[in-house]
Amino acid sequence: MTRFLLAALAALILFVPATSAHIRGTQFAPVYTPQTPRVPDAEVGSYDKIHNVAVLSGVGMTFELQSRGFFTPKNGTLDVAAWRLDERIEATVRNYLRGRFTFVNIAADRAKLAAIPTTAQHQRQLESFLKTLPNLEVDAFILVRPDSQSGIQLQSVRHGDNILWARYEMDVIDAHSLKLIAKSTSRLQLREGARPNFPGLVLGKALEMDETLALSPEKQEKLHTLTLELLNSTLAETIRSLRFGVVLPPVGDPSIAPPVNVTLLTTPTP
Repeated sequence: MTRFLLAALAALILFVPATSAHIRGTQFAPVYTPQTPRVPDAEVGSYDKIHNVAVLSGVGMTFELQSRGFFTPKNGTLDVAAWRLDERIEATVRNYLRGRFTFVNIAADRAKLAAIPTTAQHQRQLESFLKTLPNLEVDAFILVRPDSQSGIQLQSVRHGDNILWARYEMDVIDAHSLKLIAKSTSRLQLREGARPNFPGLVLGKALEMDETLALSPEKQEKLHTLTLELLNSTLAETIRSLRFGVVLPPVGDPSIAPPVNVTLLTTPTP
């Protein structure tokens, strides 16, 4: 139901320069209509007993492609293993939280982590997965997984608009009891005092896919750049919502987790 609603909302996108924000050359804008659901508030517990932490990400395993047609959507995937998105996500989380926790590297099957739904009824499945990980005196796991909607997705909607989504959930799990300590869904906040938005980047026709959902090498490189931009921005705001007690750049600060060794682009206004 939520996926359908978001797809319908995407067809009614408003790109509003007055309320948008430029982050290192990329223009982000909220995706909304009066019926847009609010980003859920983070659920935050106590971190007092957490010292050693393992960060595991399974968001970057699959990049979804979707074209919304008049009748049924077309779906596909893009192989982005070379982008090493999960390594970038883990490094960014550790960078922001380095003054709060000591980090332990643990090898994990990212594909298995990504395949476990974030819904409450699959908690036992998640616990079973965590029990298979090496016991390295870790107090908690910070997990980044695709949410129930899409994970990372390029969605083409009617009228030629394209939207880049970065939908994921960040969970803090007690490594001993395997119970949830805190969780938050990914979010994008454009300025201080504004309510968080679902993390969608409006691209206009900049990355239009063909009928087979194929992208040229040039467009794939642009998509790579913009994905890093969106992930960097959403990770900062998602971590902020979890209230770890660390100092973060101000909301909307263009210095938030700048990408490394990429060419920054300016997306055209539709």
